[in-house]
Amino acid sequence: MNGSAKQDLAAEGIRQCISALAALVDALHKLIGEYPELRDKLLAVTEELGNALPGFATTTALDYSGLEKRLSAVEAKLLLVVHEIASLKADVAALKSDVAQLKLDMVEVRTMLREAWDIFLTKEEFHKEMNKLTWRIYSWMAGLVAATYLIARYVH
Repeated sequence: MNGSAKQDLAAEGIRQCISALAALVDALHKLIGEYPELRDKLLAVTEELGNALPGFATTTALDYSGLEKRLSAVEAKLLLVVHEIASLKADVAALKSDVAQLKLDMVEVRTMLREAWDIFLTKEEFHKEMNKLTWRIYSWMAGLVAATYLIARYVH
C-alpha cells in the first residue's frame, strides 16, 4: 500500500469520525432541548465541540501532495546522508589503521636514530683516537728523522 492510499484511508477515517461527532452534537442539542436541567452542564461542551468540528473538517480536507513530495525529497536526502555516513565511517577506520601504522613506523625510526646516534658517538671516539695515533706517528717519524740525521752526521 503506497503513501497516497494510506493517506486516503486516514482521511476517510477522519471524515467518518467528524460525521459521528457532528451527529453526537446534534443528539446532545436535542437532549438539552428535552431535558432543560442538563442545559448548564452540556451546553458549553457541545457548543465548543460543534464550533471545532467545521474547522477540523477543513484542515483534514487539505491537499497533502506538496508535503508528501517534500517528505519524499527529505527521505531521499536522508538515504544519501546515511550512505555518506557509512562512507565516512569506512574512511575513519582506514585513517585509524594508518595512524596505528604510522605510530609503529615512528617507533622503528626512533630505534634507528638511537642506533645511529650510538654509531655517531663511536665515530667521534674513533676520530679522536685516529688523531692521537696520527700525532704519535708524526712524533715517531720526527724522532726517526732526528736519529737518522744524528747517525749520518756523527757516526761514520
